[in-house]
Amino acid sequence: MAEHLVDPVNKVYMLSMDGPFYEVDLNTLAVTMLYNLTITLDIDATLEQPHFKAAHSSSGLVWVASNTFEQADGLGLQHGGRLATWDGNVSHPWTIIEVGAQQRRVGVRASVRGSRSAPARALIVDVTSAACCRRRRHSSR
Repeated sequence: MAEHLVDPVNKVYMLSMDGPFYEVDLNTLAVTMLYNLTITLDIDATLEQPHFKAAHSSSGLVWVASNTFEQADGLGLQHGGRLATWDGNVSHPWTIIEVGAQQRRVGVRASVRGSRSAPARALIVDVTSAACCRRRRHSSR
């Protein structure tokens, strides 16, 4: 769930694990699907299972992360993961910040900091870091 950018008192955004991105009215509980992010962010439809991990609002943007990572990603044949932003205006496109498995998008709510410019952070998983973690696990035994 992410804070709504236009009407945070009455609405929230919700992201499904498999890509649908919704707007929910907190008063009426009406749900509107705004995007299928697998299509919007050009994630290959032949992938076994897209896997979105997080949605977060910060710095006047909604941020989403997908950690879709299959064998073909490890071989460099495809890149199923995404880190992307959207400004809340349905007539504006999403911006893909990074292609590759994204573990999590985190940040400090801008309203907590008193500004709309809180820093954005993302934990990115790639082939090198996965191999490094695998070596570390095996070498500690």
